[in-house]
Amino acid sequence: MSEINQAHPDVRAVISVNKGLVTQASAAIPVVPLYFAILYKVMKRAGNHENCIQQIARLFTQKLYTPEGFRTDENGFIRMDDYELLPEIQEEVKKCWKAVTTDTVNQYCDIDGYWEDFYHMFGFHYSDIDYTQDVDANVEINGIVM
Repeated sequence: MSEINQAHPDVRAVISVNKGLVTQASAAIPVVPLYFAILYKVMKRAGNHENCIQQIARLFTQKLYTPEGFRTDENGFIRMDDYELLPEIQEEVKKCWKAVTTDTVNQYCDIDGYWEDFYHMFGFHYSDIDYTQDVDANVEINGIVM
């Protein structure tokens, strides 16, 4: 990173380390969805869960564009996983991880929240969309030549 910053002093490259979130990639990794479902339940209970949009909004408002400039850790990373890695959050996740079974999954995991994020990623399960309506796939968009 420092080489890039030195080569281009008018540009600053930073890395954002984000919270665990449902993505196409994370959904396909074994055991990761279980961790996320536990994490979501713990963080929602603690009042600091963020979805993708909320996390990126906080990135811009609290980490990038601040009166002090970029807020980074000692390695120059912007830590958006700071809420996830709070010791009290991780301790509770560990307790749930050890206790969760097929029979107790709803007690320790936010399965509904996980699936809601999964469906939203593909544009489904939005209450304000009527999925029974016909859709015109041939919509002209100004500035785009087809």
